[in-house]
Amino acid sequence: MSAYRLGYCSRSTARKSSTLPRRFHINHILYYGDALSASLIGPQMAQQVLPVKRAFELDMHPTLHADSPMFPPNAYSLMKTAITRKTSSGAHLNLEQAITIEQALRAMTINGAYQLGVADKTGSLEVGKWADLQIIKQNPYRTPTDALDRIELLAFIWLVLFASLRK
Repeated sequence: MSAYRLGYCSRSTARKSSTLPRRFHINHILYYGDALSASLIGPQMAQQVLPVKRAFELDMHPTLHADSPMFPPNAYSLMKTAITRKTSSGAHLNLEQAITIEQALRAMTINGAYQLGVADKTGSLEVGKWADLQIIKQNPYRTPTDALDRIELLAFIWLVLFASLRK
């Protein structure tokens, strides 16, 4: 399986390439969004960047990622940016492509496993699957969106889930 990254495209390009898996470097909005709009690609194209919601609508199994060490590998920062679409100055880019917390969590878990061709082994909590668990201090579903990037990681656990022997 090939993986493609489509970050800057028109709506018609996104529609034409609906069979491609999607990886979105979403924090380009946070870190470069103001420059993209002001000078790099201009305000009209900047309002079309990173169509994550459209990828969900087309059932493309989109993912969010960051290029560490260029950007901090903070999954909750990626989710916050995908939900708010805010630049570092607080401006919004392509706000119609904002996604929900549920979609953001899928983009960071099962969709990545799907794109890698290992969704039968990992990516969701099911008996027999590998699990990378993060024990966190706050519930992302109850955390205000603007505070997602401050969720505290308490522990990280790797395991394989087995069925209980009890009935």
